[in-house]
Amino acid sequence: MFFSGEIISEKNSTDLFFAEPNEIDLFPACTKLKDPLEIRPIRQYPPRYPRRALEQGVQGTVLVKLNISDEGKVLSSEVIWSSSDNPKYENIFDKNSIEASKRFIYQPKINEYGDKIASKSYAVIVFTIEGLEETLNLGSQTRKFNSLRRMMRDDPEKFLIEVEKLLSGKDLSKIQRAIYLYFKGLVLYKRGAKVEKVISILEDSQKNYFQTYTYETGNFEDKNIVLMGNNESKLHTFNGILLGQLYMEQSRWNEAAFQSASVIRIARNQNMDSPRFLQAYINFGISAYNLKHWCQASESWKSANELSKKIQRTLPEWISPFIAEANKRRALETVE
Repeated sequence: MFFSGEIISEKNSTDLFFAEPNEIDLFPACTKLKDPLEIRPIRQYPPRYPRRALEQGVQGTVLVKLNISDEGKVLSSEVIWSSSDNPKYENIFDKNSIEASKRFIYQPKINEYGDKIASKSYAVIVFTIEGLEETLNLGSQTRKFNSLRRMMRDDPEKFLIEVEKLLSGKDLSKIQRAIYLYFKGLVLYKRGAKVEKVISILEDSQKNYFQTYTYETGNFEDKNIVLMGNNESKLHTFNGILLGQLYMEQSRWNEAAFQSASVIRIARNQNMDSPRFLQAYINFGISAYNLKHWCQASESWKSANELSKKIQRTLPEWISPFIAEANKRRALETVE
């Protein structure tokens, strides 16, 4: 992974399961901080996909910093951080991200006097291959993993035995180990294993892959930009949803809220509308509700409703009175 500038920091996983959900500012209506990624271009051209990356099935994510003129044109662009799901192609998306972002057109920023002024902005550019948007990359383990996926469906007991052999060895990278641990936990969950056992396995998976990169814009009014590697992000959108669900079963609302919120952040950064994320919004709302964070509960369920319409799904009826109560409590907080 490539990153430049001294204001990018790595977050360790030691506090991963003890984070406060209020530390994750998902909804502008619930915080005074501005989202530096909220400003979207009025015209955005897709980047060219690097041929070598396309041939090898490599996907990635790039964060760029933009200097924008008072006319809304991008004067210059630089890569702040980038990720590839194959370490052999670390910086392969950087050049094309710069070229594409220089063609973006933005709504000019207006100052307090109504004048158009130059400004800075940021953009996350995601490189995905149609049909592989949610496919995990296991590198040297890909062929083995594909055979195990079939075994997981046809003979889950044998699958667990084979995965345990792999996990007991020393040949797996951290991300490969994390992926195998997730699927081990998933199979055990579907087979009715004890919740505590499944949670332990999923937490072990996260300790092998969960690593975030935080960019501070230097503006105290801005939220930090928090990103994960492309492959790690995809794995987290599976692992985080299941682990959050299991935390909820144990009424561990802080941990459940963090898992759902971090999944939602990934979905937003990468503009993903998978039906899977509907559950993340619902779960975050439930966790926030139980923590009495009324604004976050209300906004999460509002986002869930918007996504449900977009993907042609329906919110469960039982949630309606809780939405009404969260909205009521939120309004009372605003009055006070």
